Amino acid sequence: MREETETKNLITKETIKADLVRKADRFLLHYGLLFFAFAIVIGGIFGLIYSFGMKPNAPGGFEWAIYLISLLICLSPCFFCLLLVFGAWFDRKKAQSGAFYVVTDKVTGKEEKEKRVKGQVHIEKVIRFAQYGEAKVSADRYLMANEGDEYYMVLYRQNPRVPQAYYPASMYEYRE
Repeated sequence: MREETETKNLITKETIKADLVRKADRFLLHYGLLFFAFAIVIGGIFGLIYSFGMKPNAPGGFEWAIYLISLLICLSPCFFCLLLVFGAWFDRKKAQSGAFYVVTDKVTGKEEKEKRVKGQVHIEKVIRFAQYGEAKVSADRYLMANEGDEYYMVLYRQNPRVPQAYYPASMYEYRE
């Protein structure tokens, strides 16, 4: 008879660091592109308004105030994207320096939640953990998770609201 051995994927601080940096790079690119797209479109629109509406008519103080206030309001998505870019950049720096913790947590339950997006119902698969709340997972991770299963949780702080990554201990083995 042949003896079967269970093999697990090995994760180390370096592989987790590479995953976190890759994730932060994706966010940096995504939010950076959104920032530039918003800035170009909104800047172009307000540039046209200034060139064709304000400049020829010699506006007074009230018109300038309305123009600048509406410009700031319309630029708020740019400011929000810029904050997200800085957040992703800081997360990338933390990941590169290895300033994260790997702890274990147990699954306390799982459920499928309905979420309405633009009138359509989507089903989110959620796993609940004892210490670190809920995490949305893919369908295969949802099916494999059972109550009491252990997971490796990657955290930037000791008591965060949301873990940065999680790995099932049944599939992964963590080594420092």
